[in-house]
Amino acid sequence: WLPSAGSTPRELYSNPQSMFVARFLGDVNRIGSVNIRPENLRITREQPPSDGPCQRAVVEACTFLGSHVRFQLRLPSGESCLADSAVTGDLAQPSDTVFITWQRRDQMELVI
Repeated sequence: WLPSAGSTPRELYSNPQSMFVARFLGDVNRIGSVNIRPENLRITREQPPSDGPCQRAVVEACTFLGSHVRFQLRLPSGESCLADSAVTGDLAQPSDTVFITWQRRDQMELVI
């Protein structure tokens, strides 16, 4: 798949047409059948209300990257995923159980 001539970089990043393009332009998680970028995941310690997608996860590692923290998470299915979070005072640590949520509008429909 080749991008159309009128596509902007933001459009290509936000709405790639294939997994190849999505991964070429940045990190992408596949959670079950959902494709989503790490920066679109939200991490909470408490299970949020059930009004949107939510997955339990265990923090395997966290890396301070200046403007944000990159979390490597393990889902109950055994899948691994990445989540980026703003630097706050109460960051999850390795082995903590957390919940990841996201907005449905941030999910990407991709050809595998």
